[in-house]
Amino acid sequence: MKLAVLGGSFNPVHKGHLFLAKQAADEYGYERVLFIPAREPPHKNLASGASDADRLKMLKNALNEYGDNRFFIDDCELKRSGPSYTIDTVYDLEARYKGVLDGKIGLIIGSDLAADFGKWKEPDLLAEKTDIVLGRRPPACGSTADFCSVGESYNAGETFPWSHLKLHNEFYAVSSAAIRRIISEKEDWKSLVPESVYDYIVERKLYGFE
Repeated sequence: MKLAVLGGSFNPVHKGHLFLAKQAADEYGYERVLFIPAREPPHKNLASGASDADRLKMLKNALNEYGDNRFFIDDCELKRSGPSYTIDTVYDLEARYKGVLDGKIGLIIGSDLAADFGKWKEPDLLAEKTDIVLGRRPPACGSTADFCSVGESYNAGETFPWSHLKLHNEFYAVSSAAIRRIISEKEDWKSLVPESVYDYIVERKLYGFE
């Protein structure tokens, strides 16, 4: 089985996450993509506004609504104490999927994270043990749900020194941080997330929604 992982805070999960995972599965033939919410992101503070249970529930709602049978949730990092290091997750997955993996685990990341990859725990070993799948993402995403008008001259990871696979995905101009800000500023954000995630945020009054 060809397996890939997409990690993140998913705070909240948005359509860009889903499109990135779909492109990776379509382009490189991954039969299963695991969405892995981080408990303690090592390189940033987890923003307030939603609990771990809220983030997990929104992710479950989003995947159920999206309906791609290649997408699954793995909550191993939420269950593990301490910082959520990706290399530890890879070791865990290799042990649990031993005997069924076809090749290396795919590690899907956006090109906006490429500059800091060298600060991750054991980046060289991580790059050796996985197939890094680098999705194209503009360095500064806007706050709308429109696709960014960035030409083909924009190359994801053009200065990324580790071996990687490139995704030829469209640029989706949205981020979890932008969504949280838009909610707090009482702007329109409904089109940025799956409908079930929108309904959950409204019902639970997350991220300062009133």
